[in-house]
Parts: sequence; C-alpha cells; structure tokens
Amino acid sequence: NLFTNLIEWGRTDNDQYTSALNYLKTAEPKNNREKALKIRILYALEQPYQTLLAELLGKQNSDNGFGLHSDENDYESDILTSLEVLATLSQNEIFNQNFTAWAETYLYI
Repeated sequence: NLFTNLIEWGRTDNDQYTSALNYLKTAEPKNNREKALKIRILYALEQPYQTLLAELLGKQNSDNGFGLHSDENDYESDILTSLEVLATLSQNEIFNQNFTAWAETYLYI
C-alpha cells in the first residue's frame, strides 16, 4: 500500500505520507484484514495496538483460522484473511497459544 511504500522509499516528509498516516491512525477497521493491517501499522509506529489485537484474536475460529468478517454470522475462515493475521503475528512477534496449530492447519510451517 502507499503508506508502507512511502516508508520503504524514505519519503515520509510529504503531504501524502501525513494524510495516509492520519487516516490509518483514525480509521475504524471494517473487517479482520483491516484490523491486522492496522495492528502492524500501530506496532511500527509504537502506538497502542493491544486492544485491537485482543479483539482480533478473540475472533479466531475453531479451526484456528480467521474469516474476513467477525460478527454474529460467524464467517468461515479464509486463507487471505488468515494469512494477513499470520503476517501481523509474525511481524510483531506476537504469538497466541494457537499459533503453531493454526500455521500447521494451513501448512504454513
């Protein structure tokens, strides 16, 4: 995404970066993929992310995966959302007790 590209390219002293940063810090994630991305960004910025992480991990399905949405409809786990969460857990070195079982379920490790 634009935000991470700007950081990678060392282009953080411009209006695009500032606008993206403000949006990402204030936008309310609408699904589990967005929550995973926001956690990574907050972690990188050394901003509080623990509440959002706990909320996301609380939506883990019985198969140890994650669905795109996590409301009363109990969405089935899907690989894209589950991999976004895995990327968040891996990047941040934040592991829940089901991480290994989950990764083995999806043949990640």
